[in-house]
Amino acid sequence: MNCKLALFVLVACVASTLAVRPQDNPRIAPFLHEIDGNKYYFEPHAKAGFFNAFMFCRKHNMELITIETNKIFETVLEIAEKSMEFGKGKSIWTSGTDKAESKNWMFLSNGNPVTINRWLPRQPDNLGLNEHCIAIRNEGGAFGFNDAKCWNEFNFMCKVVDQCN
Repeated sequence: MNCKLALFVLVACVASTLAVRPQDNPRIAPFLHEIDGNKYYFEPHAKAGFFNAFMFCRKHNMELITIETNKIFETVLEIAEKSMEFGKGKSIWTSGTDKAESKNWMFLSNGNPVTINRWLPRQPDNLGLNEHCIAIRNEGGAFGFNDAKCWNEFNFMCKVVDQCN
């Protein structure tokens, strides 16, 4: 690693350490849930479009959730069901999108491809040729991924991340 890059990483880590951690923010802390050593932010009354949800998470040193395993999927459902009435038709944004390349689903938070198959039946369908963001949707008790219009305002969940690992 060259010296300039090492210095940049060090400065970024110090800056993120000096920033207010989500658990120390009085606006964020009441909505943090800890499961398996990870902290998740979920405020049941907060809704936003995909990109505003993504930016909210980043602004507060968190990431819009990435669902890469069935365990994480079940964790998200557990938090949502504890925190709100996650009834039929309700949705929660993930960081999944195919905005860069149609039908090539990736998680924006980490750049990894969507490999877990938790799609609802007949999804993704790109209805109206403008559904490019992934939400977890309750379809009458069946929970799964649904491609949705990115400007729809849904609930969202962020994961607290350690910027220096």
